[in-house]
Amino acid sequence: MRSLREISECLEKKGLKLNGPLARQDGDQSTLYAFVEVSRDSKGHQKPSNLALKKVTKELSDDGVIVKFILNDISNIDFETGLRATLLHAFPNLIRNSFLTIGKGGGVVWIVPKGVAVRSSIEEITSRATIYLENAGVSLVEVKLTTDENLPSKTAILGELRIAAPIAAEGLAERLSAKGFVKPPIDYLNRHLDALRRSNHVVRRRDARYCLTASAMKILGTVKRRSSPDITRFLDLARRGE
Repeated sequence: MRSLREISECLEKKGLKLNGPLARQDGDQSTLYAFVEVSRDSKGHQKPSNLALKKVTKELSDDGVIVKFILNDISNIDFETGLRATLLHAFPNLIRNSFLTIGKGGGVVWIVPKGVAVRSSIEEITSRATIYLENAGVSLVEVKLTTDENLPSKTAILGELRIAAPIAAEGLAERLSAKGFVKPPIDYLNRHLDALRRSNHVVRRRDARYCLTASAMKILGTVKRRSSPDITRFLDLARRGE
């Protein structure tokens, strides 16, 4: 059986840049985890590609060595990007996207699944996320599926923006949480806001605060009653002194 040093040298000869020594998770002596540095080209394509990494995995597997990759994306110092790259590489048929929130107790990984089949692989997903976060000094608290949680939809985000604008993403997350939604990860919220911006429903000001566009107001419509959003906004602005 090859030594860890021999396997590391083999990976480097195949063009992979390791960010640390090979690791084994407690209780798992058959699988090695390799922390591999990845970057992005001018078009945003990952280098080395997932196809290249799968080829290396297959070659080593045929040689009796099981290696799973933990990807560290040097294009973005935010290790949430690396976690997302790692999970999408490992579970391309199960995961559509992932987000990370970090609190005092550790990190919560949110998975946007491609289907119900993801549930049968939660344990393996949790294992991969645990190893990645521990390498960054963060403990994993829980892996959650977005489909199981009461996260705000784009319509809910627009509705709260109508009342609270102009407002930054962090403040919007707090307000949505106060309305009974699970507090969304900031990256989750930013991605929804970016999608709404591209569809000309919101604008992002230079101070990073968001407002609705006229087209969004037209879609949301008006309600002529005492509890209408417009009256609620007026009262909210008065309370905030704006």
